[in-house]
Amino acid sequence: TWPRPAATVADCPRARRLWQPNAFLAAVVDALLDDDADDGGDDSSSADRRVRTHRRWFRRSCGGHAMDFDNSTMDSSLCSSGGSSSTDDDGDAISRSDGATGSGGWIEHGMGGDGGGLAVDVGCGSGRDAVYLALKLGPRWKVLAVDNHRAALARTRALAEREGVGAQVECLCIDLRREGLRRVRGARLIHGHRFLHKPLFDEILAGDALADGGLLVWSHFLQGCEVYAPPRRPSRQLLVGELPAVFADYDTFQSFDGTLETRQRTVPASFFAAFRRDA
Repeated sequence: TWPRPAATVADCPRARRLWQPNAFLAAVVDALLDDDADDGGDDSSSADRRVRTHRRWFRRSCGGHAMDFDNSTMDSSLCSSGGSSSTDDDGDAISRSDGATGSGGWIEHGMGGDGGGLAVDVGCGSGRDAVYLALKLGPRWKVLAVDNHRAALARTRALAEREGVGAQVECLCIDLRREGLRRVRGARLIHGHRFLHKPLFDEILAGDALADGGLLVWSHFLQGCEVYAPPRRPSRQLLVGELPAVFADYDTFQSFDGTLETRQRTVPASFFAAFRRDA
């Protein structure tokens, strides 16, 4: 049974002040790295067996590093179906475009064996999720934080340095709505939260931004949120069931509809995590 994702992850041991990653991302990563999780039996489906294989790879890729976070203040009713979400709402800024571009060239990280991988945080904002991934997955991993706001990326760099993972976190300032993910190749994890540009999904499906066996983790507002708060454009809203339909050929790890908090309003949202099947 999937645990209800928690809304906050409290102070990391090295943090000087409270900061909170996306609750759904934290719940997915915790489940991936849970050594005590039930791996099922021989009578499970082929999809379940593939998911177990992917989970074992993620655990090995961390080399036993996976940092424990203090979950003592986590409210398991938040960010779940029928609940509310994280109180840290920094997602709206990433929908604006300033036309900034980064340097050219592919961004890769060695993917061989159990030697870690590349995680990409799309629309990273102030970097809470990128830094969380670097801390949680350990030094074998590199994290690419992507946004089109230089000030947000400066905050990402500062947080990464403060938490001791500055060498793991790379910042890329580009407009994803114009450039897409064509500079990324072979990521083992792509994460998006409160950001939506649907052509990115076509890129991920058709291209090599996400490696075979890689994990997609996405959470965003559903159609109907415009009654309460932005985004109001239909193109920047998900439809109910859209992510599972678009990624029907992926092995779903978790998929459900719930709620997020934005501008002090509770709005409908979709939460989705799935592995790309090996070619």
